[in-house]
Amino acid sequence: MAKRIIAAVLGLLAMAAALWLALDMWFIPTEPGGSKEPFDLIFVFVGGLISVAIGLLALRFLHFGVTGRPLAIGLIGRLLLGLGCFFPGFVFSLIPSVILAARLRSGNGDRAINVAFSVSAGIGVLCSALGVVHFVKKHRAGTRNPQPPANSLSGPETNLTSQS
Repeated sequence: MAKRIIAAVLGLLAMAAALWLALDMWFIPTEPGGSKEPFDLIFVFVGGLISVAIGLLALRFLHFGVTGRPLAIGLIGRLLLGLGCFFPGFVFSLIPSVILAARLRSGNGDRAINVAFSVSAGIGVLCSALGVVHFVKKHRAGTRNPQPPANSLSGPETNLTSQS
């Protein structure tokens, strides 16, 4: 029961983060003329993908918290879940990267911070790629070797309806 409560709380937090990120991506300030730069559009697209992946993860947690069973998702869901691994990789590597950049900078602080962000973004992309590979392999293994349904084993102890 404690697992289900923790999963429900994490699911609610992840859903709030996904909604916040999606709204933040939607309301990016534009130029006075109303047009967005191409880089802004790429940023909105990637941020939208990440928010969808976080939302999918939140739905999985909430489903487990309510029913006690994990939510089955297809290949596209697993791809999005793997893309969602970018955010934790970026955030958890950003703090040590900024601390290291602050210690190693030699008079040019802005360049050191840019290098720290670039290193963290690279780690985030690596985590995302590894997450996609892991979840797709897990999906393929599940489709090749599906789990047997409950009470599918033959025998007197599992098949009680066949006994007379």
